[in-house]
Amino acid sequence: MPMPTSQPFPRVNDAAWQRRRLGLLVLLGLGAPVNVFAGAADDVPADRLAAILARALAYDSSLAKRAGVAVDIGILIPPDAPATHATLKKVVEGFRGIRDIRVGGLPMHVHEIVTDNLETLEAAIEHDHLDALFLTLAPGPERERVLRLCTAKNVLTMTNDRAAVEAGVAIGVAMFQEKPKIFINNVASKATGVMFMTDLLRIATVIKEPEVTP
Repeated sequence: MPMPTSQPFPRVNDAAWQRRRLGLLVLLGLGAPVNVFAGAADDVPADRLAAILARALAYDSSLAKRAGVAVDIGILIPPDAPATHATLKKVVEGFRGIRDIRVGGLPMHVHEIVTDNLETLEAAIEHDHLDALFLTLAPGPERERVLRLCTAKNVLTMTNDRAAVEAGVAIGVAMFQEKPKIFINNVASKATGVMFMTDLLRIATVIKEPEVTP
C-alpha cells in the first residue's frame, strides 16, 4: 500500500533519528564498555537481535515506498524442525517485546508464520502485507525457494547466521569478536527493493556483488 504523505521518512539530521542511530550503535557494542557483552553466547540474544534488526530496517531509504501504514515482520517457523522452535519462539518474543517502537516513523507488527509450505507462506506474505521475513532454514532447495519467493514479493529476508547472508539472505545479525555484527548481502537486499543508507553500511559487513570477469 502507498505510504501516507503525512508521514515523511525522517532525515538523517533529525534529532530523533540521531538518537535511534545512537541506540543501534549501543546495541552493537560500538562505543560501549568492552564488558557489555562479556560472557555472551555464540548467538546474539533474541531481544537484542530483534532490536538491532528493527532499527536496521529504518535505514532503508525505500521504506516509505515499500511499506504501508506499518512495518510488518514475519517469523518463519517450520513445523517439522523442532530443534529450531525454541530459538524462533525467542525471536518472536524479542520482536513482540519491542513492538511499541516505531520503524522509520511507522508502527511495527509481528506475525508468527508456522508452515513449511511455499503456497501457505505466499498467502501469509500477501495477507499480512509482509515487509520482512526472519528465517533460519538450513541450506538447500527449500531455503532457495523461500528466498526466490521473497525476492519476487519484495520481502526483505533476515537471519541470525552470517553464512546464510553470504548464501543469499539479505541481512543478518551474528556474533563477531564477542559483539553483535550486522551482515548485509547487497545483491539480495537490492533485489527486494531495499536501499540501505550509507550510515548503516558503514557499520555493517557488506557482502558485495561478485566481480564479473570479462
